[in-house]
Amino acid sequence: MNTKIKKTECNVSACTRIARKKGLCETHYERLRRYGDVRADEPIQVPRRHLMCSVLSCDRPHVAKGLCRTHYARLQKHGDVMADIPIRAQAPNGSGSIDVHGYHVISVNNRRTSTHRLAMEKKLGRRLFSDETVHYKNGVKTDNCIENLELWSSSHPAGQRVEDKLAWAHELIDRYE
Repeated sequence: MNTKIKKTECNVSACTRIARKKGLCETHYERLRRYGDVRADEPIQVPRRHLMCSVLSCDRPHVAKGLCRTHYARLQKHGDVMADIPIRAQAPNGSGSIDVHGYHVISVNNRRTSTHRLAMEKKLGRRLFSDETVHYKNGVKTDNCIENLELWSSSHPAGQRVEDKLAWAHELIDRYE
C-alpha cells in the first residue's frame, strides 16, 4: 500500500510552515499544548543557529549581536566590524599549526609533533630519543629542509670516573655509528 501524505500548511493564518500535528506547525502546536492557545499574534522566532552574520558579504552563522565570530571580535577589538577587510580562510585539516614557540606542528597517528622532528626521524629511520633535539642551522623555525636541520644530543655520563666516561663514550659511538 503506497500512500503519499500531502504536506499542508499550518492552520494559523499567515503561517506558512508545514503542519505536523492537529493541522498546526510544531511551534503553534507547542503553544497550544502549553498555553491552551496558539498565540497567533506572537511572531515565531527563528532559532539562533539558523541566523547568519549581518555583514553583507559574510555567509557565516551569527554568534552575537547579529555578527559571526570574526566580525564580532573585530567589533570588540577595534569598535568596527571592518567589513571591507576579508576574513582569512581557515587552513585545511591536517595542515597543522604554529605552536607558541614558533614551530610548525601536526598530528600523526594521534601524536602531536613538530615537523622538524618528523623530518629528522624520517632521515634517521627511527624515532628520536628523549635526549635528542633537532637544531635549525639558519635559525628559521619554519625552514624544515633536511639540509637546514642537525641532530643534537644532550646525553652525558652520570659519573665522573674514567671508566664511566669510557662506557658512556662507547654507548654514544654504538648509538650513532
